Amino acid sequence: MTPTSTSPAVGRPPDLTALVLVHRALRRDAGRLAAAVGGLGDGDTARARALRRWYRHYRAQLEAHRRLEDDLWFPALAERVPTFAAHADRVAREHRVVGAAASALAVRLDALAGDGAASASARRPAHDAACELREVLDDHLAFEDADIVPLIARHLTADEVAEVEARSRARLDRRQLPFAVPWLLGAATPAERERALAVTPWSLKLVWYASRGRHGRMTTRALGRPRPGTEPGAMQEVA
Repeated sequence: MTPTSTSPAVGRPPDLTALVLVHRALRRDAGRLAAAVGGLGDGDTARARALRRWYRHYRAQLEAHRRLEDDLWFPALAERVPTFAAHADRVAREHRVVGAAASALAVRLDALAGDGAASASARRPAHDAACELREVLDDHLAFEDADIVPLIARHLTADEVAEVEARSRARLDRRQLPFAVPWLLGAATPAERERALAVTPWSLKLVWYASRGRHGRMTTRALGRPRPGTEPGAMQEVA
């Protein structure tokens, strides 16, 4: 892809459902994670271990998304929109901040999953680390949703977006698919899910049907059930 024009993309609009759903799932579950860590009771080691297991998968999705943005989405956007350079330093800085917060939380959850859940002095820093990740991730993704995603919608064609998404799928870690697919589709409204499944390869549809029940049980053990108002049906749908 070589165009350098700043003119808006023409033709059918790109479908950014997958990108928006990743951001939504990351923000939603960062909040649920902070609440779950804060709700740990004395000696609740089983729940702490469930949180650590779930978080390892969540962190893998966070890191994979960051790499796809850095390697695919943002270079494609920079080719089309020279003014994207004005955002590049902020994106790089915030990606480092989010990565550091995610790493710090992993260390704290590892401690809790040992014998740390028995100690309020160990639970408190873990909760602080979870809140820090929630805050920096929410701020960063709010910026991307407000300033970066609209640039993609305006300046990349539907075919260019489809090309980036195809390259993204080729880089998926297949070991993570039983978590990633139901996690992503679980953030969709019914209409969004129907639209996403209509263009999803059969191999990923099979992963969705086969793994969504197990994924739901693992998530509930770690995070509990979603609070009212946080279910996909209560979220704003992608236009």
